[in-house]
Amino acid sequence: MRMSHLATALLLASASTAALSDVPEQTNGVYNFYIGAMFNGTDNARQNVDHGYGVTGALDIPIMSWGERWAFEVAANASTLKTNSTQNTNFFRQSLTGALMYSFGDRDELTPYVLAGAGYAYNDTVLVDEGGLTAHIGLGLTKLIGKTVRGRVEVQGVYDDFNSQDIFDTTISAGIEVPLGKVERIETVREVEVIREVPA
Repeated sequence: MRMSHLATALLLASASTAALSDVPEQTNGVYNFYIGAMFNGTDNARQNVDHGYGVTGALDIPIMSWGERWAFEVAANASTLKTNSTQNTNFFRQSLTGALMYSFGDRDELTPYVLAGAGYAYNDTVLVDEGGLTAHIGLGLTKLIGKTVRGRVEVQGVYDDFNSQDIFDTTISAGIEVPLGKVERIETVREVEVIREVPA
């Protein structure tokens, strides 16, 4: 009889442990979609341009074979470069890039990250319309601001091979990042009655 009660207690305890371990976790290695507004600080080599503004969007694809903090980012930017009064129209720049990103945390708590990449940029000006190489390095911060949405700010140094010049711009962007497929952690506790035999 005593062995029967002991076996029952062990089974109930293991069932309790299994119930607690069955809690949904925040998934790691999810894709992250980012969209933000962007300000361009332009190089003096960009003649007749004062500054710029635009939009940026990116998709971060986790590289799980390298660890949970690595991702490959595909990004697209579109900017209007404001010209001075000597020009009849603004200039425009679009780019499509790929970059490696490393985050120093889980991206939900205040998390810094760094990234570096390259791609293609197209510059549309009054005298020259030209596509060419672009490259960038950057750093930023992410922070959870809701259950499933993060805030993200980023600063980049951007190289542009435009009109046979080496142009170095600076961009600052801010927006929201949405983890695609993120599951909110929910903890539940179940009471389990353990039956122990008390000697008579």
